[in-house]
Amino acid sequence: MKPKIDINSSTNNVGGLSNGFILPTTPKPTPAIQLRILATSACRVIPCRTAFDLMNQPPPMYRDQQMIDTDHLKLLSIFHFIGAGLAVLGLLFLFVHFTIMRNVFTNPHIWENSHQPASTMPPPEIFSFFKWFYLAAALWMIASCVLNLLSGLFLRAGKHRGFSIVVAGLNCLHMPLGTALGICTIVVLMRPSVQHRYDSRL
Repeated sequence: MKPKIDINSSTNNVGGLSNGFILPTTPKPTPAIQLRILATSACRVIPCRTAFDLMNQPPPMYRDQQMIDTDHLKLLSIFHFIGAGLAVLGLLFLFVHFTIMRNVFTNPHIWENSHQPASTMPPPEIFSFFKWFYLAAALWMIASCVLNLLSGLFLRAGKHRGFSIVVAGLNCLHMPLGTALGICTIVVLMRPSVQHRYDSRL
């Protein structure tokens, strides 16, 4: 495109020289050129260490998966704490049940008030057998409470993955809530991103 020449216009001073020409204006840069200039300026402003850190950051999809894993582990730890609380409630219920059954099997006055002959009273040997059942159930409840409490703490801290998997397997025996909790825990802990998360903390 040829520059326009205006003879009647006022003279322009360029470098101290006068002429009767209007110099051609500089064309406006395209958006692509503006973006390239902006990116170049930003690279000059950002320090080398900051730029290096940005390059080493994981992609957005991986960061989202890390957030999902964190939320799932936090929820599992809360549910393990709830499981420990339910084990304590089960232990209290077992104690109340043991007290009632002991009075039924060992207190003859209960059978007298029922207007039945004393010969219908159950033999005390039956309650002696049930004592071992109560003892085994109490030990199981105590172990379940302690194991779920520890597993909840380990899940929150992201440590001892194998221990949490073993506890999840034992929780599967507590149908139906413990089974659901155990299966969900195993599924989350077997996730590759969660395995990498535990391995990175060793």
